[in-house]
Amino acid sequence: VPYLGYAIETARTTYGFLALIIIPALIIVWDQAQKIWEEIKKARKNKALGMVNNKS
Repeated sequence: VPYLGYAIETARTTYGFLALIIIPALIIVWDQAQKIWEEIKKARKNKALGMVNNKS
């Protein structure tokens, strides 16, 4: 792979490490946190609906 050395050399710098490792990792963590939050909201909504349906 001809230009792989450039990417590796860039990753060894502080800004390169941030750009190639930290920022993508934060994006993945943020995405997963949003999905977890949506599931929590769905579970709360279903629990609330279940309580309403059981009372009537």
